[in-house]
Amino acid sequence: MKEANEAKTTQLLLGFCHLSKAEQNHFVDGLNRFLFVSPDKRRQLIERWTHAGKVGAKKAPR
Repeated sequence: MKEANEAKTTQLLLGFCHLSKAEQNHFVDGLNRFLFVSPDKRRQLIERWTHAGKVGAKKAPR
Protein backbone atom coordinates (compact mmCIF):
# COMPACT_ATOMS: atom_id res chain seq x y z
CA MET A 1 0.00 0.00 0.00
CA LYS A 2 1.33 3.44 -0.85
CA GLU A 3 2.28 5.60 2.12
CA ALA A 4 -0.36 8.23 1.27
CA ASN A 5 -3.09 5.59 1.11
CA GLU A 6 -1.87 4.05 4.35
CA ALA A 7 -2.18 7.44 6.06
CA LYS A 8 -5.73 7.88 4.72
CA THR A 9 -6.68 4.42 5.93
CA THR A 10 -5.22 5.14 9.36
CA GLN A 11 -7.25 8.36 9.58
CA LEU A 12 -10.43 6.48 8.64
CA LEU A 13 -9.76 3.84 11.28
CA LEU A 14 -9.16 6.50 13.92
CA GLY A 15 -12.41 8.20 12.91
CA PHE A 16 -14.20 4.87 13.29
CA CYS A 17 -12.81 4.54 16.83
CA HIS A 18 -14.51 7.81 17.79
CA LEU A 19 -17.96 6.68 16.65
CA SER A 20 -20.50 5.45 19.17
CA LYS A 21 -21.26 1.73 19.19
CA ALA A 22 -24.50 2.38 17.29
CA GLU A 23 -22.64 4.47 14.70
CA GLN A 24 -19.98 1.77 14.34
CA ASN A 25 -22.69 -0.83 13.76
CA HIS A 26 -24.35 1.37 11.14
CA PHE A 27 -21.00 1.86 9.38
CA VAL A 28 -20.14 -1.86 9.43
CA ASP A 29 -23.60 -2.77 8.12
CA GLY A 30 -23.17 -0.31 5.25
CA LEU A 31 -19.67 -1.56 4.47
CA ASN A 32 -20.81 -5.20 4.46
CA ARG A 33 -23.71 -4.33 2.20
CA PHE A 34 -21.30 -2.56 -0.18
CA LEU A 35 -18.78 -5.42 -0.22
CA PHE A 36 -21.28 -8.14 -1.04
CA VAL A 37 -23.48 -6.57 -3.73
CA SER A 38 -23.18 -6.46 -7.50
CA PRO A 39 -21.33 -3.64 -9.26
CA ASP A 40 -24.68 -2.08 -10.27
CA LYS A 41 -25.88 -2.07 -6.66
CA ARG A 42 -22.53 -0.60 -5.58
CA ARG A 43 -23.05 2.31 -7.95
CA GLN A 44 -26.53 2.83 -6.51
CA LEU A 45 -25.15 2.82 -2.95
CA ILE A 46 -22.44 5.33 -3.92
CA GLU A 47 -25.05 7.60 -5.49
CA ARG A 48 -27.28 7.33 -2.42
CA TRP A 49 -24.39 8.03 -0.03
CA THR A 50 -23.18 10.93 -2.16
CA HIS A 51 -26.65 12.47 -2.14
CA ALA A 52 -27.02 11.91 1.61
CA GLY A 53 -23.63 13.54 2.19
CA LYS A 54 -24.61 16.60 0.18
CA VAL A 55 -27.94 16.92 1.99
CA GLY A 56 -26.25 16.44 5.36
CA ALA A 57 -23.63 19.07 4.54
CA LYS A 58 -26.38 21.59 3.76
CA LYS A 59 -28.09 20.90 7.11
CA ALA A 60 -24.91 21.04 9.19
CA PRO A 61 -24.33 24.23 11.18
CA ARG A 62 -21.45 26.36 9.95
